[in-house]
Amino acid sequence: MKIYLVRHGESEANVNLNIAKIKPDYNIALTAKGKRQSKKTAKQLSKLLAENGYLSDWASMDNFNPPVVIWYGPYIRSRDTAEIISNNLFEYGDNNYPIQHEKIEHLLIHERKFGLFDGYSDEEARDKFPIEYQSYKKHKDMYDEFWVKIPFGESVADVAQRANQVLHDIKIHNIENKTEHHVIIGHSIFNRAFEIMYNRLHFNKYYDLKEQDNGEIKVL
Repeated sequence: MKIYLVRHGESEANVNLNIAKIKPDYNIALTAKGKRQSKKTAKQLSKLLAENGYLSDWASMDNFNPPVVIWYGPYIRSRDTAEIISNNLFEYGDNNYPIQHEKIEHLLIHERKFGLFDGYSDEEARDKFPIEYQSYKKHKDMYDEFWVKIPFGESVADVAQRANQVLHDIKIHNIENKTEHHVIIGHSIFNRAFEIMYNRLHFNKYYDLKEQDNGEIKVL
């Protein structure tokens, strides 16, 4: 089974974090650059799928299920990235031969919930929510950020639990449908948490994992 971990294209909040103060995270859209990045990602992904033998996998299958599944989440930037990639997957770069695939929206593929601090820098959160920030920082310093929830939000460990459930569902789909190539359109923290669970790494390895650029593909 091959996993192609993709970070969504550039979003409005990647350009200006302040937008998260007035717009809910699930509704933050791609920028024009993010849409272009997603098209470029589709070309790179088409090449990777060919190199990893998706056609031979499909030819050897005893059913007619598509050889590729694109998994994405309910946030607009993930949905739109998935849609652009879906519309631009072609065999050998030939626009006459689209790569057959299935798309599945998974409720648990979304970014860490930043709760009370969403849209605020550390300095802004400290000044605007001094009591909550002091408590959060105390626990973060004591127990490590991986385990500590943001007020009304999540810890990285919470995200890892969601990622592990997504991985379980992908494995079940793979067994039931014999689909070997799974593309995940995720987010910065979600993708690193997924990699921790996929490779069964110690939690402190999370900090060694490079944050993916927007539109970047990582093959697991």
